[in-house]
Amino acid sequence: MYVRKKYMVQKSFRLDEKVEKDISILAKLIDKSQNELVNCAISEFLQDNKSHFLEVAIAEHFDWQINNGIEPMEDFEMGGFTVKMKYIDDDKVEVTSYNTLDGEKDNEYTAVFESDISTDLEEHLKSLSIHIDRNSEDVKKYLENRTDYRDYIKVRK
Repeated sequence: MYVRKKYMVQKSFRLDEKVEKDISILAKLIDKSQNELVNCAISEFLQDNKSHFLEVAIAEHFDWQINNGIEPMEDFEMGGFTVKMKYIDDDKVEVTSYNTLDGEKDNEYTAVFESDISTDLEEHLKSLSIHIDRNSEDVKKYLENRTDYRDYIKVRK
C-alpha cells in the first residue's frame, strides 16, 4: 500500500467562464472534484512543457548547495555539459563551464561574480542551459523525475 502525503497550497485563479462551466460538468459526470481535475490538468501541462525546466536545472543544483552551506560544491554534470562553481576571495564566485566530449574538455569558459546571490550569476547559470544535450539519457531521466508529482511513500513491503 502506498500513501501520498499531501502538501497543498491554496491559490486563486481566474478561469474563462466556459472553461469553468465545463470543469463543473465534467467533475459531476466522472464523479471527481473540480480541484482534482484542475490539479491533473496543470500536472499534465507541466509534463508537456518539461523541457523548459532545463533553464533552471543548473541554478537549482547550485542554489540548493549554497542554501545548505555545502563546500566544496558538487559539480553539475548533465547532457555532456559540466559546470563547476567555487568561492574565491571572500564572497566572489567563480563559475567554470565546458562541454565533455569523450571525456575531454571542450570550449571551457570561466566567469567571476561578486556574490552567490547576484542576478547576474542567476542569469549566467540559466544561459548555460543551451549547452546541455537535450537528447541524452540523463537529461530525459532528469526531466521525468523533475515533473513527477506523485510523491508516494511506501509504508509496507
